[in-house]
Amino acid sequence: MIDYFLIGLKLMMKSSVLTFAICFVSFLLLLILWRRYIIVRQSGGNFFAPFHIAKGRFYIHNAYVFRKRIIPLNNIKKIEVYFNRSVKLNGVSIQQKNEKALAYFFGQSKENDKLVRNLKMKRKSIISKLSFTDNSKYWRGIKMDRLQIIRNNQHLKRLLLDECDIYFYDHIREVQFSNNDEEYSLACQAFAQDGSGGEFVILEDESIGFIGSEGQVGRVAESLDELLTFLLHAGSISDFSCRLVYQNKDLLSKFCQGFINKARENYQSKGELWDKVRAGLAQELGLKFQPEKLQELAFNLSISDKNSTIYL
Repeated sequence: MIDYFLIGLKLMMKSSVLTFAICFVSFLLLLILWRRYIIVRQSGGNFFAPFHIAKGRFYIHNAYVFRKRIIPLNNIKKIEVYFNRSVKLNGVSIQQKNEKALAYFFGQSKENDKLVRNLKMKRKSIISKLSFTDNSKYWRGIKMDRLQIIRNNQHLKRLLLDECDIYFYDHIREVQFSNNDEEYSLACQAFAQDGSGGEFVILEDESIGFIGSEGQVGRVAESLDELLTFLLHAGSISDFSCRLVYQNKDLLSKFCQGFINKARENYQSKGELWDKVRAGLAQELGLKFQPEKLQELAFNLSISDKNSTIYL
């Protein structure tokens, strides 16, 4: 079988057209790799990253960009990042102070999404204006099946309000605090409220943020499912807002265990079982209820809140 394959391959290689095509494609691949290697060597960044910021410059690693790929940060007027989820692409548009514009696309991956998120977080120290736009129908239509299910189920909405201190609006709405002339580095719209008047918001990258009535602002979950899973176990964001309990894992573990014990006692005094009530609610939502993982859920929430602020 291999002999026949080698014979066929030799006959194909005798074709001048095929040989030229193979050589041409090989040359293009080598050229692309070489162009990427040259810019990465100068930037000191990851070879597979679409861009890197260092030494006061914005380095574009994409080899398909045939314009100047090293741009001083002080020459950049505005950067726009576009999320095209329908084709799983991110796009970057750079507008320079001399009015020249440059745009290019790169694939979506965990590493690239993290790179873009870090760019958002460093926006103040990079350039004067940085905006993010989601061009996908997902964001425009807020296509979230679980959110729609909760809205249409009054019994479930009431349960979530009683058990998890979250009231879901009938429609997506503007953030109530926007009337106070507050600005946010990520576009967001409110979909629910807690008992203190704070609002849960959907950010443009589809993660979940919380804007408290007393000034607490931050990203709290990567998705609605992650937020609901936390609330099923914790009951409320405010009960886990004290930063002191996150100083070390032992302290957080003791706090979580004490919280669970107290919750069980409170329910037992009413003739109910906390585990049974919350497990039943989790089943209605199609989520998992695992009290032993409360510490892990709380720790993830604390990291998200401290490191991913959405307030400008």
